[in-house]
Amino acid sequence: MNSKLFILLAYIIVFASCGKSTQESAEQSLIGQWSISKIIEVITTSNMNGQSDQESITYEMIEGDFVFTADRMEYEYQTASMQSLEQGYTLDISKENAGFTKVNVFTVNGDQENYRVRFGDETNDAHENASEIALEQIISLDSTTISRFIELIRK
Repeated sequence: MNSKLFILLAYIIVFASCGKSTQESAEQSLIGQWSISKIIEVITTSNMNGQSDQESITYEMIEGDFVFTADRMEYEYQTASMQSLEQGYTLDISKENAGFTKVNVFTVNGDQENYRVRFGDETNDAHENASEIALEQIISLDSTTISRFIELIRK
């Protein structure tokens, strides 16, 4: 009886580990062409007195695209000015506390720019075959901080 239980347990472990890794699934899901559906920018400016002003700008119906290959990211779109970039990148995964559990945090680390990637509704398996993603970026310049949130839909 013990040997049958051991064999059954071994089969369960083997079949459970045969799926794609989180890294592979997320990378495959990210690769492709994405249309921009919305960009939200929050611009915070601090003055010498320690006070800050905040302005929020929402761009909708943007003409522009993001394209991800296995190792390159490219985008072009226009808001107040034309934005374009082509860079190499890696997709990194780390863990972050979320209440009582830890969740995966996906980050595009580029040669020039970095983005936090949020897949779909951010459920446990949202990184698999995602049709919507959001990219978050924080840019700090002297006394100004720009928080950018870009919503993308797969083409």
